[in-house]
Amino acid sequence: MVEIDARCRGEWLSVAGGGALKGEMLRQAGYDSAAVSGYGFGVGIERLVQARDGIEDIRDLWKPPYVEAN
Repeated sequence: MVEIDARCRGEWLSVAGGGALKGEMLRQAGYDSAAVSGYGFGVGIERLVQARDGIEDIRDLWKPPYVEAN
């Protein structure tokens, strides 16, 4: 397992990570975990935006923009 952290405004944030996939995850995806293995990874730079802009709930970044009805 690997993790990349970044310091933003005095706070450490996890912004990327990866590691071996568990057998159960492979089975749920329809693969035979005895025959297949793999690694997964991801990057989440939105955590830096969240800290920089003072956004308390990260889900607010993925909400559609507010549109006022006429």
